[in-house]
Amino acid sequence: MLLAVLLVLVLLFGTITVHYLAMRHVTLRRAKEGDLQNFLLALVAMVGLHLSYVTAYAFAYALGLAAGIGEFQPLEPVSGTDLFIHSVVNFTTLGLGTIVPSGDLRLISAVEASNGFIVTSMSASVFFTAAQKKVS
Repeated sequence: MLLAVLLVLVLLFGTITVHYLAMRHVTLRRAKEGDLQNFLLALVAMVGLHLSYVTAYAFAYALGLAAGIGEFQPLEPVSGTDLFIHSVVNFTTLGLGTIVPSGDLRLISAVEASNGFIVTSMSASVFFTAAQKKVS
């Protein structure tokens, strides 16, 4: 359980901090210029950040599997692609999908959904604000 808690804390606080700093950069530097090119650049940057967070969680699942703190059901061999897709499904809060974690990996899955909701909400807030400034 200790490994799962440590992974969750590092991932949760790490992703939120990185996301806050990135959005701060976007809102302070890019939004002042206010053109479509900078808006699209910021959008691509945010999508890239979200994909990096999903990838980090997929690596956390792989580390958890290697450490034996849980497994995924069904018990067929789970590939890196399976872990990435599972991570995307959790991060976007869609649900568990085709493989289901057991043991302490369930904690990582639960926190990942919350983390995904938080950073997606943060991103949406920045882009809605930027879009309102363009309209005004």
